[in-house]
Amino acid sequence: MCRYRRIKILPFALYMIIFLTACVGNETPTSTIITTKTRRPTITSTPFPTSWPTSTSTLVPTQSCMTNEQYSKLFILHNEVFSYARVDEEILDEALSNNYPEWSSFRQKLEWREEPVSAGIIFDDASFAESFQLNPAVTLVTVGLHLDWKLPTDSDLFSIARSAGEKLDGLYWDYAFDDVDDQTQIKTEYPEVANAATYSIYAFFEYDQAILEDWCETYVKLFDESPLYLPNYDKDK
Repeated sequence: MCRYRRIKILPFALYMIIFLTACVGNETPTSTIITTKTRRPTITSTPFPTSWPTSTSTLVPTQSCMTNEQYSKLFILHNEVFSYARVDEEILDEALSNNYPEWSSFRQKLEWREEPVSAGIIFDDASFAESFQLNPAVTLVTVGLHLDWKLPTDSDLFSIARSAGEKLDGLYWDYAFDDVDDQTQIKTEYPEVANAATYSIYAFFEYDQAILEDWCETYVKLFDESPLYLPNYDKDK
């Protein structure tokens, strides 16, 4: 009887040992669990510059509107100020009102505008087209000097401003692409010019150096900002 009992108990004990061993083997202790997270790649973003970089490293603006400090070349207008800076129409109107009061009351009806608009709006609209874009302050100063600050007799200021903008833009790219087109030798013929923006004003006024300084000083007078520098450019550095 005892032998039988031992025979019956032994398989049960073995069964329990095997069962418990299997359970312990399959259980993963919570204290030893290691969670591996997929690490997101670090995204490095380029910080937005506080000032625009100069387009040509050789251009070092000086107090003079006429020359480059290092190479004594004609330099009255930065390329980025010419193309990408944009003076708001309200500032254009304010500049005209403060310096040429007769322009403040000028109005012209444009077909895409519901009401007659001021000169500031006209210069802004005229400086942006499908084929080109231009800082309207550049258009304003150029047209003003071209008209000797007299309002057009036919009151069509927009057509004059648009024509001037198209011409300035064309002259700018003539100079900029001079190295590409072997048929054009602008940089060789006018080695005294420092950059495309200055050349556009220079050629517009038929290569009259005297008017270049007048143009630059007028820009400073109207907008209290030098066209030789980019917006937010630190002149002390």
